[in-house]
Amino acid sequence: MGLSPTIWELHRGFKLDPSLLLGWIFFIFVGLYGLFGRFILKILTRRRTFYALTDKRALVLRTFPRKGLVSGYLGEITTMSKDIYRNERGAITFGNGSTWQTPMGDDFGFGPLTLAFVNVKDVEKIYALIDSAKRTIRGKR
Repeated sequence: MGLSPTIWELHRGFKLDPSLLLGWIFFIFVGLYGLFGRFILKILTRRRTFYALTDKRALVLRTFPRKGLVSGYLGEITTMSKDIYRNERGAITFGNGSTWQTPMGDDFGFGPLTLAFVNVKDVEKIYALIDSAKRTIRGKR
């Protein structure tokens, strides 16, 4: 059983322009990133983002997709907001930043870093520690 002559002739006469092929490949990769890549990038970035809290500073270190370190002195932080997620995790944002622009930057992972602890366990406990440290620092002044 073969192909009908008209389909065979169309197939034989079809020539693909290389620039058109490159365009299709580009749009396929953009589509795949939109479907899967941004989630994979976010997971990898979260795994390579580390948070630290000392008696004087809050630190956020990110090692992927680009390296960056953000720190803030607890005595100078005027506002702090806390978001609690359904899965007992949460986010603490220092200053006037927003949680949509996280320590990972924008959704592509390349935006500016902000001082925020995102997707951390025991957010209530960490918030209380930070608040206590802030009060201790202000009491020493």
